[in-house]
Amino acid sequence: MIRDVLPSVVQIQAGNDLGSGIVYDDQGHVVTNAHVVGDQKTLQVTTANSEDTLTAKLVYAYPAQDLAVIKLDTMPKGLK
Repeated sequence: MIRDVLPSVVQIQAGNDLGSGIVYDDQGHVVTNAHVVGDQKTLQVTTANSEDTLTAKLVYAYPAQDLAVIKLDTMPKGLK
């Protein structure tokens, strides 16, 4: 079970804060919490399958419902 979803889980670093997100589509969109993103526009992302750091940009944050969408600059292989 965890093996099935692990390729969709990412770690997000926004400034000094860390959080997680779920890959939403094959275009590199990631759903996370607005409190994870904070006021950052550029974020660092690490996948479960690699220690390489990827860059992502904020697409939209909706703090009232604590939701945000970010988009990876490049979509690495192995993400689902």
